[in-house]
Amino acid sequence: MWSGIVLLLIGITPSAVQAQLDISPCGAMKGCLFAPPGCRPGQNCQIQFSYQVDGTSLAMELAGTPPAANGYIAVGFSKDDKMVS
Repeated sequence: MWSGIVLLLIGITPSAVQAQLDISPCGAMKGCLFAPPGCRPGQNCQIQFSYQVDGTSLAMELAGTPPAANGYIAVGFSKDDKMVS
C-alpha cells in the first residue's frame, strides 16, 4: 500500500531543523525511529521520525539535520527490505 511513497524536505535552512519531536508517547501512542542506531532521542540523533495510524489516516513527524547546507532529510516506504540504508 505504501510502496513508492517518498516524503522529501528540500531546501531546509539549518534554523528550520532545530525542532525536536515529543518522544514521550513513543511506543505507546505512536511509533518512533531514530538514527544513527544507538543515538539518544532528543540529544544526539541526526534523524527523528514518528508515525501514528488513526483509522485510515497516517500522521508523520520528521525532524533532523540535513548532511549539507543545501541537503535534505527524507523518509520512504517499501514492502521489502531493499531500502535499508
